[in-house]
Amino acid sequence: MSAAASASVYTDFQGLGNLRGKAREDARAALDEVAQQFEAVFTQMMLKNMRDASPDNALFDSNAMDTFEELHDKQLANGLADSQSLGIADMIKDQIRPHLGGGASSDDEGEAGRTIQDEFERAIPVPPTAEAAGEGEPGGDEEFASARDFVRRLWPEAEAAADELDVGPEVLVAQAALETGWGQQVARGEDGRNSRNLFNIKADRSWEGDSVSIQTREFMGGRMVGMRDDFRAYDSYAESFRDYVDFLKSNPRYGEALQQGDQSGFIRGLQEAGYATDPDYADKVERVMQSEPLAAVAADEVKVS
Repeated sequence: MSAAASASVYTDFQGLGNLRGKAREDARAALDEVAQQFEAVFTQMMLKNMRDASPDNALFDSNAMDTFEELHDKQLANGLADSQSLGIADMIKDQIRPHLGGGASSDDEGEAGRTIQDEFERAIPVPPTAEAAGEGEPGGDEEFASARDFVRRLWPEAEAAADELDVGPEVLVAQAALETGWGQQVARGEDGRNSRNLFNIKADRSWEGDSVSIQTREFMGGRMVGMRDDFRAYDSYAESFRDYVDFLKSNPRYGEALQQGDQSGFIRGLQEAGYATDPDYADKVERVMQSEPLAAVAADEVKVS
């Protein structure tokens, strides 16, 4: 959207009316402009509150200066929205698209567990437990009926991988749960194909297997930045666990993490080595380890063994 178009949308009622009409005709097509408008309005409100909280300067205290500052803030807000540097519009679109229907577009599939709640809260939400949701039969190889179903079905593969890494299976399942939102947000390609990538390992130039390209966000310079990346794709979740083991063992920078011998040291070692850009990554994984679905299944497995 051009700067002129942005100004029309954000600063006059005719622009708002045109956008409202477009949204009625095709909500999905208008989503980009609506989200960008909201980001501009939000940014302008933030700038206004910052000015209101600042001490007045008698030398520049006049109606003319107030008008100038208001117009300046509008222009600055529009420019920030156009540049998409704050990422607010992207997060809004990610949250609204699933409610519009009509299938996924190239920008909204497989956010790899990265929702607004993931970014601003300290832990991911937990889906209903088997008792609350009525677990029943799993919905096929590509779906998990509940958080407990996710843990139970991945537990054997997690145990095999944990033996090779000398850690407990709990930490691997917790990490996979955090990365994929308990299996509900596994990265998918534009065609909807499930990557079965439980650990969101990227497909760099050394990767010779299949991959999917998705829109994601990462912490850079202390803020979330939107980007498109390629991620590895597998034929099964078991293959995802095996590749995760190979990935860690073949990468020297994770050597210290693999020598820790305990789960907390392992996951914090991964964070320190740069496995994830989220500064709270290790804390989040440890919270998931203490969650009811994982703790309950882990206790059952210990009793059986």
